[in-house]
Amino acid sequence: RLPSVAAGAAGTPIQRGAAVVDNFYVRSLLGGDVYETTPPGKITAAHASQAIEVLSDFDAVLILENLDRGFDQLFHRLGWCRPNNAELRQSFGPGDETIHFSAEDRRKLARLNVHDHGVYNFARELAAALERDLPPADVGQPYRACRAKRLRSRGGYARHQPYQHEYPAT
Repeated sequence: RLPSVAAGAAGTPIQRGAAVVDNFYVRSLLGGDVYETTPPGKITAAHASQAIEVLSDFDAVLILENLDRGFDQLFHRLGWCRPNNAELRQSFGPGDETIHFSAEDRRKLARLNVHDHGVYNFARELAAALERDLPPADVGQPYRACRAKRLRSRGGYARHQPYQHEYPAT
């Protein structure tokens, strides 16, 4: 079932959990103001266009269905070493298998999320463009050893201070 309708703080109807089932990508890309204050069903094509504009400025875009190649964007652009495939394929489980949507709920969700669908299609195209002509990543080298080696070769940890506690200089 779709989330139920309840009264918001201002007395306006809100749908519990609306943001996660109502154009989540558009809301997330446009930030807290749109995410939290745009009522259910009120995301428009103009919002989607703004979200696409924001997304087009990203240096890397990963698509879950193509995650292996998406990770190559990060490894190449950020200088990371690529873990072996077993490390890339870690899972947090199947998710909540008790949630079931009826055919009518699925149709409602598809209609409600039409703008997210357009943003997702743009993201797939953008990810494919960003992945084209990437050189192969360093497959199979241990992540920590390879990252520490690359950091040392760049003159230490000055540019990567958040990692100092995790990868001590040797």
